[in-house]
Amino acid sequence: MFALRRAFGYYQGVQTELDYRAVTEKDFWIDASASPFYNQWITGDVPEISHELLRRQDELYKYAIVIEYNTDPVIPGMGSAIFMHVWRGAGQPTAGCVAVAQAELLRLLQWLDGRQNPVILLKRSP
Repeated sequence: MFALRRAFGYYQGVQTELDYRAVTEKDFWIDASASPFYNQWITGDVPEISHELLRRQDELYKYAIVIEYNTDPVIPGMGSAIFMHVWRGAGQPTAGCVAVAQAELLRLLQWLDGRQNPVILLKRSP
């Protein structure tokens, strides 16, 4: 089980009781395992290390929820940048994230309340 505390997206004023931030082209998630900022969200100039841009040129992160996998404590190399985000379409894979239809993600954002300590259960397929 992994906590769902934080959310982000491309717009201000999204209705949610999670800790929400509108991202810009200066928001990144560090995935370089040797970095002291590994698996952390940073804001600033484009890092010279491996990272994921949170304000993408597509709609995948238009709305997203951070799945608190390997965030406390962070263990280098154990995985990073695991989000629930907008899907590309039926049958389209992700790179390790959870993807759902935009309407469902908006419903989840409106329903989830960080004060209730929401979690997601993820497990391996048999």
